[in-house]
Amino acid sequence: MKRARLGAWRFALAALVIAFVATRVPWKDRVRPPGSETWAQGQLEGAWRADQVSFTLEGGASLPEEWTTPWAETLRQGAGATLTRGEGVEWEPGLWTVLGSLRAGAILGVLVAVLGGLICGVTRWWRLLRVCGAPTSYGTVLRLTLLGMFFNLVVPGLTGGDVVKAGLVAKEHPQRKSAAVMAVGLDRLIGLWTLLWVAAWTAWVLREDLGGLLVPLFSAALICTVCMVALGWPRLRDRLGAQRILAWAPQRMAGIVDCMRQVAEKPFEVLLAVLWSAANHACIGFAIFALARGIGDDTGFVGCLAASVVASAVSAIPIAPGGWGVGEAAYAAMFTMMGAGEAVGFAVSVSYRLCQTGVSLLSGVALWRGSSKEALEPPGATRTP
Repeated sequence: MKRARLGAWRFALAALVIAFVATRVPWKDRVRPPGSETWAQGQLEGAWRADQVSFTLEGGASLPEEWTTPWAETLRQGAGATLTRGEGVEWEPGLWTVLGSLRAGAILGVLVAVLGGLICGVTRWWRLLRVCGAPTSYGTVLRLTLLGMFFNLVVPGLTGGDVVKAGLVAKEHPQRKSAAVMAVGLDRLIGLWTLLWVAAWTAWVLREDLGGLLVPLFSAALICTVCMVALGWPRLRDRLGAQRILAWAPQRMAGIVDCMRQVAEKPFEVLLAVLWSAANHACIGFAIFALARGIGDDTGFVGCLAASVVASAVSAIPIAPGGWGVGEAAYAAMFTMMGAGEAVGFAVSVSYRLCQTGVSLLSGVALWRGSSKEALEPPGATRTP
Protein backbone atom coordinates (compact mmCIF):
# COMPACT_ATOMS: atom_id res chain seq x y z
CA MET A 1 0.00 0.00 0.00
CA LYS A 2 2.83 2.39 0.93
CA ARG A 3 4.65 1.61 -2.30
CA ALA A 4 1.51 2.33 -4.31
CA ARG A 5 1.07 5.68 -2.58
CA LEU A 6 4.74 6.54 -3.10
CA GLY A 7 4.45 5.64 -6.77
CA ALA A 8 1.32 7.78 -7.12
CA TRP A 9 3.07 10.75 -5.51
CA ARG A 10 6.04 10.34 -7.83
CA PHE A 11 3.85 10.27 -10.91
CA ALA A 12 1.95 13.32 -9.64
CA LEU A 13 5.21 15.18 -9.01
CA ALA A 14 6.46 14.19 -12.47
CA ALA A 15 3.24 15.51 -14.00
CA LEU A 16 3.70 18.82 -12.18
CA VAL A 17 7.30 19.10 -13.40
CA ILE A 18 6.24 18.41 -16.99
CA ALA A 19 3.39 20.91 -16.68
CA PHE A 20 5.75 23.56 -15.33
CA VAL A 21 8.24 22.99 -18.16
CA ALA A 22 5.39 23.09 -20.70
CA THR A 23 4.35 26.54 -19.44
CA ARG A 24 7.92 27.77 -19.88
CA VAL A 25 8.37 26.50 -23.42
CA PRO A 26 7.16 28.73 -26.30
CA TRP A 27 4.71 26.66 -28.35
CA LYS A 28 4.33 29.30 -31.07
CA ASP A 29 6.86 31.47 -32.92
CA ARG A 30 7.37 34.86 -31.35
CA VAL A 31 9.27 38.16 -31.74
CA ARG A 32 10.16 41.19 -29.62
CA PRO A 33 12.53 44.16 -29.53
CA PRO A 34 15.76 43.51 -27.60
CA GLY A 35 15.30 44.14 -23.88
CA SER A 36 11.52 43.81 -23.91
CA GLU A 37 9.86 41.29 -21.61
CA THR A 38 6.81 40.97 -23.87
CA TRP A 39 6.61 38.68 -26.88
CA ALA A 40 4.31 38.86 -29.88
CA GLN A 41 3.19 35.49 -31.25
CA GLY A 42 2.82 34.64 -34.90
CA GLN A 43 4.33 32.57 -37.69
CA LEU A 44 7.94 32.56 -38.89
CA GLU A 45 8.61 31.84 -42.54
CA GLY A 46 12.03 30.59 -43.60
CA ALA A 47 14.84 28.93 -41.66
CA TRP A 48 14.55 30.21 -38.10
CA ARG A 49 18.34 30.09 -37.68
CA ALA A 50 18.91 32.31 -40.73
CA ASP A 51 19.92 35.96 -40.40
CA GLN A 52 16.71 37.06 -42.13
CA VAL A 53 13.17 35.68 -41.83
CA SER A 54 9.60 36.77 -42.47
CA PHE A 55 7.07 37.02 -39.67
CA THR A 56 3.29 37.29 -39.75
CA LEU A 57 1.42 38.38 -36.64
CA GLU A 58 -1.14 35.98 -35.18
CA GLY A 59 -4.73 36.90 -35.97
CA GLY A 60 -6.24 39.15 -33.30
CA ALA A 61 -2.89 39.86 -31.66
CA SER A 62 -1.76 43.39 -30.90
CA LEU A 63 1.63 44.94 -30.23
CA PRO A 64 2.59 47.13 -27.27
CA GLU A 65 2.46 50.84 -28.03
CA GLU A 66 6.10 51.33 -27.02
CA TRP A 67 7.21 49.15 -29.93
CA THR A 68 7.97 51.80 -32.55
CA THR A 69 10.40 49.95 -34.82
CA PRO A 70 9.67 49.76 -38.60
CA TRP A 71 8.95 46.02 -38.46
CA ALA A 72 6.45 46.61 -35.64
CA GLU A 73 4.62 49.26 -37.70
CA THR A 74 4.48 46.83 -40.64
CA LEU A 75 2.94 44.15 -38.42
CA ARG A 76 0.33 46.60 -37.11
CA GLN A 77 -0.79 47.17 -40.68
CA GLY A 78 -1.53 43.46 -41.00
CA ALA A 79 1.30 42.72 -43.41
CA GLY A 80 4.19 40.32 -43.02
CA ALA A 81 7.44 41.90 -41.86
CA THR A 82 10.95 40.99 -42.93
CA LEU A 83 13.15 40.64 -39.84
CA THR A 84 16.93 40.92 -39.91
CA ARG A 85 18.98 39.63 -37.01
CA GLY A 86 20.67 42.40 -35.05
CA GLU A 87 18.46 45.19 -36.42
CA GLY A 88 16.21 45.95 -33.49
CA VAL A 89 14.51 42.58 -33.28
CA GLU A 90 14.97 39.11 -31.90
CA TRP A 91 12.86 36.06 -32.60
CA GLU A 92 12.40 32.59 -31.19
CA PRO A 93 10.79 29.57 -32.86
CA GLY A 94 7.96 27.70 -31.22
CA LEU A 95 8.21 24.05 -30.26
CA TRP A 96 6.16 22.87 -33.24
CA THR A 97 8.36 24.83 -35.64
CA VAL A 98 11.48 23.27 -34.15
CA LEU A 99 10.07 19.75 -34.23
CA GLY A 100 8.77 20.25 -37.75
CA SER A 101 12.26 21.13 -38.96
CA LEU A 102 13.74 17.85 -37.70
CA ARG A 103 15.41 15.94 -40.53
CA ALA A 104 14.98 12.17 -40.82
CA GLY A 105 18.74 11.65 -41.05
CA ALA A 106 19.08 12.90 -37.47
CA ILE A 107 16.97 9.98 -36.23
CA LEU A 108 19.38 7.54 -37.88
CA GLY A 109 22.27 9.28 -36.13
CA VAL A 110 20.49 8.92 -32.80
CA LEU A 111 19.86 5.21 -33.31
CA VAL A 112 23.52 4.60 -34.22
CA ALA A 113 24.63 6.56 -31.14
CA VAL A 114 22.22 4.67 -28.86
CA LEU A 115 23.54 1.36 -30.21
CA GLY A 116 27.11 2.50 -29.58
CA GLY A 117 26.25 3.55 -26.03
CA LEU A 118 24.55 0.20 -25.45
CA ILE A 119 27.68 -1.70 -26.48
CA CYS A 120 29.84 0.48 -24.21
CA GLY A 121 27.57 -0.03 -21.21
CA VAL A 122 27.24 -3.78 -21.74
CA THR A 123 30.99 -4.24 -22.11
CA ARG A 124 31.71 -2.25 -18.94
CA TRP A 125 29.25 -4.28 -16.86
CA TRP A 126 30.43 -7.55 -18.40
CA ARG A 127 34.02 -6.90 -17.29
CA LEU A 128 33.02 -5.68 -13.82
CA LEU A 129 30.97 -8.84 -13.24
CA ARG A 130 34.10 -10.91 -13.87
CA VAL A 131 36.18 -8.73 -11.54
CA CYS A 132 33.59 -9.04 -8.77
CA GLY A 133 33.59 -12.83 -9.03
CA ALA A 134 30.36 -13.32 -10.97
CA PRO A 135 31.49 -14.10 -14.55
CA THR A 136 28.61 -14.01 -17.00
CA SER A 137 28.45 -14.55 -20.74
CA TYR A 138 28.41 -11.43 -22.88
CA GLY A 139 25.13 -12.47 -24.47
CA THR A 140 23.45 -12.76 -21.07
CA VAL A 141 24.78 -9.38 -19.97
CA LEU A 142 23.37 -7.90 -23.17
CA ARG A 143 19.99 -9.56 -22.57
CA LEU A 144 19.80 -8.32 -18.97
CA THR A 145 20.79 -4.82 -20.05
CA LEU A 146 18.01 -4.80 -22.64
CA LEU A 147 15.56 -5.94 -20.00
CA GLY A 148 16.73 -3.12 -17.74
CA MET A 149 16.09 -0.64 -20.55
CA PHE A 150 12.64 -2.11 -21.10
CA PHE A 151 11.58 -1.93 -17.45
CA ASN A 152 13.06 1.55 -17.15
CA LEU A 153 9.91 2.68 -18.95
CA VAL A 154 7.91 2.11 -15.77
CA VAL A 155 10.49 2.29 -12.97
CA PRO A 156 11.04 5.86 -11.65
CA GLY A 157 14.33 7.54 -12.51
CA LEU A 158 16.61 7.26 -15.52
CA THR A 159 18.56 4.52 -13.71
CA GLY A 160 15.50 2.70 -12.39
CA GLY A 161 16.21 -0.20 -14.72
CA ASP A 162 19.30 -0.98 -12.65
CA VAL A 163 17.04 -2.27 -9.88
CA VAL A 164 15.56 -4.76 -12.32
CA LYS A 165 19.02 -5.68 -13.62
CA ALA A 166 20.24 -6.33 -10.08
CA GLY A 167 17.34 -8.68 -9.37
CA LEU A 168 17.78 -10.54 -12.65
CA VAL A 169 21.54 -10.98 -12.36
CA ALA A 170 21.11 -12.24 -8.79
CA LYS A 171 18.85 -15.00 -10.14
CA GLU A 172 21.48 -15.86 -12.72
CA HIS A 173 24.04 -16.35 -9.91
CA PRO A 174 22.21 -18.05 -7.01
CA GLN A 175 25.52 -18.90 -5.35
CA ARG A 176 27.06 -15.46 -5.83
CA LYS A 177 24.09 -13.13 -5.44
CA SER A 178 25.94 -10.50 -3.40
CA ALA A 179 28.81 -10.18 -5.87
CA ALA A 180 26.46 -10.05 -8.85
CA VAL A 181 24.24 -7.35 -7.31
CA MET A 182 27.23 -5.30 -6.15
CA ALA A 183 28.63 -5.36 -9.67
CA VAL A 184 25.52 -3.45 -10.75
CA GLY A 185 26.08 -0.85 -8.04
CA LEU A 186 29.77 -0.58 -8.90
CA ASP A 187 28.91 -0.23 -12.57
CA ARG A 188 26.58 2.67 -11.78
CA LEU A 189 29.09 4.26 -9.38
CA ILE A 190 31.89 4.32 -11.96
CA GLY A 191 29.47 5.60 -14.56
CA LEU A 192 28.36 8.43 -12.22
CA TRP A 193 31.94 9.34 -11.37
CA THR A 194 32.88 9.57 -15.03
CA LEU A 195 29.71 11.52 -15.82
CA LEU A 196 30.52 14.14 -13.16
CA TRP A 197 34.05 14.67 -14.46
CA VAL A 198 32.85 14.88 -18.06
CA ALA A 199 30.24 17.42 -16.96
CA ALA A 200 32.87 19.42 -15.06
CA TRP A 201 35.21 19.37 -18.07
CA THR A 202 32.52 20.55 -20.49
CA ALA A 203 31.51 23.32 -18.08
CA TRP A 204 35.15 24.45 -17.98
CA VAL A 205 35.44 24.44 -21.77
CA LEU A 206 32.20 26.43 -22.06
CA ARG A 207 32.78 28.50 -18.93
CA GLU A 208 31.58 31.69 -20.63
CA ASP A 209 28.09 30.17 -20.84
CA LEU A 210 28.18 27.53 -18.08
CA GLY A 211 30.42 29.29 -15.55
CA GLY A 212 27.71 29.04 -12.90
CA LEU A 213 27.94 25.24 -12.97
CA LEU A 214 31.71 25.02 -12.41
CA VAL A 215 31.71 25.06 -8.60
CA PRO A 216 28.85 22.56 -8.02
CA LEU A 217 30.08 20.17 -10.74
CA PHE A 218 33.74 20.16 -9.67
CA SER A 219 32.70 19.87 -6.00
CA ALA A 220 30.47 16.89 -6.74
CA ALA A 221 33.19 15.25 -8.86
CA LEU A 222 35.82 15.70 -6.13
CA ILE A 223 33.51 14.37 -3.41
CA CYS A 224 32.68 11.34 -5.56
CA THR A 225 36.40 10.79 -6.20
CA VAL A 226 37.25 10.85 -2.50
CA CYS A 227 34.43 8.40 -1.75
CA MET A 228 35.55 5.98 -4.46
CA VAL A 229 39.19 6.11 -3.38
CA ALA A 230 38.23 5.65 0.26
CA LEU A 231 36.10 2.61 -0.61
CA GLY A 232 38.84 1.04 -2.70
CA TRP A 233 41.92 1.68 -0.58
CA PRO A 234 41.72 0.48 3.07
CA ARG A 235 44.59 2.68 4.33
CA LEU A 236 42.97 5.87 3.14
CA ARG A 237 39.62 4.65 4.42
CA ASP A 238 41.11 4.18 7.88
CA ARG A 239 42.79 7.60 7.84
CA LEU A 240 39.53 9.29 6.93
CA GLY A 241 37.67 7.39 9.63
CA ALA A 242 35.31 5.92 7.06
CA GLN A 243 35.49 2.51 8.70
CA ARG A 244 33.31 3.75 11.56
CA ILE A 245 30.74 5.06 9.14
CA LEU A 246 30.68 1.79 7.21
CA ALA A 247 30.11 -0.09 10.45
CA TRP A 248 26.72 1.63 10.73
CA ALA A 249 25.91 1.18 7.06
CA PRO A 250 23.66 -1.62 5.80
CA GLN A 251 25.27 -5.03 5.37
CA ARG A 252 24.97 -4.79 1.58
CA MET A 253 27.40 -1.86 1.73
CA ALA A 254 30.14 -4.29 2.66
CA GLY A 255 29.61 -6.05 -0.65
CA ILE A 256 30.31 -2.95 -2.70
CA VAL A 257 33.36 -2.21 -0.57
CA ASP A 258 34.70 -5.70 -1.34
CA CYS A 259 34.01 -5.15 -5.05
CA MET A 260 35.76 -1.79 -4.93
CA ARG A 261 38.77 -3.37 -3.26
CA GLN A 262 38.95 -6.10 -5.90
CA VAL A 263 38.69 -3.54 -8.67
CA ALA A 264 41.30 -1.30 -7.00
CA GLU A 265 43.73 -4.21 -7.12
CA LYS A 266 43.32 -4.21 -10.91
CA PRO A 267 43.91 -0.61 -12.01
CA PHE A 268 43.75 -1.63 -15.67
CA GLU A 269 40.13 -2.71 -15.17
CA VAL A 270 39.37 0.63 -13.51
CA LEU A 271 40.87 2.47 -16.47
CA LEU A 272 38.87 0.36 -18.92
CA ALA A 273 35.63 0.94 -16.99
CA VAL A 274 36.23 4.70 -17.03
CA LEU A 275 37.03 4.67 -20.74
CA TRP A 276 33.91 2.64 -21.55
CA SER A 277 31.87 5.08 -19.44
CA ALA A 278 33.36 8.09 -21.22
CA ALA A 279 32.63 6.46 -24.57
CA ASN A 280 29.03 5.84 -23.47
CA HIS A 281 28.55 9.49 -22.53
CA ALA A 282 30.17 10.56 -25.80
CA CYS A 283 27.63 8.45 -27.70
CA ILE A 284 24.74 10.11 -25.88
CA GLY A 285 26.31 13.50 -26.55
CA PHE A 286 26.56 12.62 -30.23
CA ALA A 287 22.87 11.65 -30.26
CA ILE A 288 21.93 15.05 -28.83
CA PHE A 289 24.30 16.74 -31.30
CA ALA A 290 22.67 14.91 -34.22
CA LEU A 291 19.22 16.02 -33.08
CA ALA A 292 20.32 19.61 -32.51
CA ARG A 293 21.80 19.82 -36.00
CA GLY A 294 18.77 17.99 -37.36
CA ILE A 295 16.46 20.81 -36.23
CA GLY A 296 18.79 23.53 -37.44
CA ASP A 297 20.49 24.48 -34.16
CA ASP A 298 24.24 25.21 -34.34
CA THR A 299 25.20 24.22 -30.79
CA GLY A 300 28.56 22.43 -30.94
CA PHE A 301 29.33 18.88 -29.86
CA VAL A 302 30.84 19.93 -26.51
CA GLY A 303 27.74 21.96 -25.73
CA CYS A 304 25.47 19.01 -26.57
CA LEU A 305 27.69 16.74 -24.48
CA ALA A 306 27.42 19.17 -21.56
CA ALA A 307 23.63 19.23 -21.87
CA SER A 308 23.40 15.44 -22.05
CA VAL A 309 25.62 14.67 -19.03
CA VAL A 310 23.97 17.28 -16.79
CA ALA A 311 20.51 16.14 -17.86
CA SER A 312 21.48 12.50 -17.29
CA ALA A 313 22.64 13.29 -13.76
CA VAL A 314 19.45 15.21 -12.95
CA SER A 315 17.21 12.60 -14.61
CA ALA A 316 18.59 9.92 -12.30
CA ILE A 317 16.43 11.39 -9.52
CA PRO A 318 13.71 8.74 -9.04
CA ILE A 319 10.62 10.83 -9.74
CA ALA A 320 9.18 9.72 -13.06
CA PRO A 321 9.74 6.64 -15.24
CA GLY A 322 12.72 7.15 -17.53
CA GLY A 323 13.39 10.55 -15.95
CA TRP A 324 10.60 12.22 -17.97
CA GLY A 325 9.88 15.79 -16.94
CA VAL A 326 13.06 16.33 -14.96
CA GLY A 327 15.18 15.66 -18.04
CA GLU A 328 13.14 18.04 -20.18
CA ALA A 329 13.60 20.81 -17.60
CA ALA A 330 17.36 20.16 -17.52
CA TYR A 331 17.73 20.18 -21.32
CA ALA A 332 15.63 23.34 -21.64
CA ALA A 333 17.76 25.08 -19.00
CA MET A 334 21.08 23.94 -20.51
CA PHE A 335 20.24 24.99 -24.07
CA THR A 336 18.93 28.31 -22.77
CA MET A 337 22.23 28.94 -20.96
CA MET A 338 24.05 28.25 -24.23
CA GLY A 339 21.83 30.70 -26.12
CA ALA A 340 19.73 28.23 -28.13
CA GLY A 341 16.49 28.76 -26.24
CA GLU A 342 14.07 26.65 -24.23
CA ALA A 343 12.14 25.45 -27.26
CA VAL A 344 15.27 23.92 -28.78
CA GLY A 345 16.23 22.19 -25.53
CA PHE A 346 12.73 20.86 -25.01
CA ALA A 347 12.45 19.68 -28.62
CA VAL A 348 15.84 17.93 -28.48
CA SER A 349 14.93 16.26 -25.21
CA VAL A 350 11.52 15.06 -26.37
CA SER A 351 12.91 13.78 -29.66
CA TYR A 352 15.70 11.90 -27.89
CA ARG A 353 13.29 10.46 -25.33
CA LEU A 354 10.95 9.21 -28.02
CA CYS A 355 13.81 7.49 -29.85
CA GLN A 356 15.02 6.03 -26.56
CA THR A 357 11.51 4.85 -25.73
CA GLY A 358 11.27 3.09 -29.08
CA VAL A 359 14.57 1.32 -28.44
CA SER A 360 13.42 0.39 -24.92
CA LEU A 361 10.19 -1.09 -26.26
CA LEU A 362 12.14 -3.16 -28.78
CA SER A 363 14.38 -4.29 -25.90
CA GLY A 364 11.36 -6.14 -24.51
CA VAL A 365 12.17 -8.84 -27.08
CA ALA A 366 14.82 -9.96 -24.60
CA LEU A 367 11.99 -11.28 -22.41
CA TRP A 368 11.55 -14.14 -24.83
CA ARG A 369 15.19 -14.74 -25.68
CA GLY A 370 17.78 -16.79 -23.81
CA SER A 371 17.51 -18.92 -20.72
CA SER A 372 19.11 -18.74 -17.32
CA LYS A 373 20.81 -22.09 -17.76
CA GLU A 374 22.89 -20.68 -20.61
CA ALA A 375 23.74 -17.55 -18.66
CA LEU A 376 26.29 -18.90 -16.24
CA GLU A 377 29.89 -19.62 -16.97
CA PRO A 378 32.38 -21.41 -14.76
CA PRO A 379 34.43 -19.02 -12.62
CA GLY A 380 37.51 -19.40 -14.79
CA ALA A 381 35.76 -19.06 -18.09
CA THR A 382 36.58 -16.16 -20.39
CA ARG A 383 34.84 -14.81 -23.43
CA THR A 384 35.46 -11.82 -25.60
CA PRO A 385 32.65 -9.53 -26.70
